[in-house]
Amino acid sequence: MKTFKNLALLFFLIIGTFSIHAQSIQIKDTKMNANGSYVDAFSSFIPEANKKMTEKAVSSWMKDNRNKVKLPKRDSKGKYLELNSVSPNPVFVEYDIVERVDGIELIMAFSDAESNYYSAQINPDKAVNINQMMYDLSLNVRKKVSLNQVEAAEDRWKDSKDLLKKKEKEQAKLESEIKSMKKKIEDNEKEIQNLIKEQGTLKEKIKNDYDDLNRLKDKASKVD
Repeated sequence: MKTFKNLALLFFLIIGTFSIHAQSIQIKDTKMNANGSYVDAFSSFIPEANKKMTEKAVSSWMKDNRNKVKLPKRDSKGKYLELNSVSPNPVFVEYDIVERVDGIELIMAFSDAESNYYSAQINPDKAVNINQMMYDLSLNVRKKVSLNQVEAAEDRWKDSKDLLKKKEKEQAKLESEIKSMKKKIEDNEKEIQNLIKEQGTLKEKIKNDYDDLNRLKDKASKVD
């Protein structure tokens, strides 16, 4: 029952965290350096994310949407993707991941085969769908961040519980040893008292034996 409560608490913590982070993600218009030229682009800030996890998420997203039609290579580093919600034709996507103090800024540029870059001002209809795609992609990264944080917190919690159990066992062991020592001390104290009594008896016997020895010596000296 306790395990179920813990899992339920963890579930609501994750859901609540996702809701908070979903509200914090905003897509903005920006510029991106594409092969030496600044072009129209879109950006999103992902709090607490790192470059590695963001790169992995973007690469996976691009792989899932890769274009199957072979097209001429572009000078810019990027890939043609099938983004039907943006255009029925392949869309060339370039991106940059910039590390900020408290998270990651994901910058993405979208253009057609003629290198016409999409923007909210020139292509408002396309921008709506691009914003949604970037929002979903950023949210997935943020969810991963939250999951990692929850998993790390759960690991710390489990480690603390394990450490507590270890300390409790160590305490129980020491208390058991103390109890055994106390019993040993009590037994030794009783044995000491017995030894003291036995020594007193032996001392009295030694005195009597010595007196008897002297008596017999004196008697032996008088024998003719």
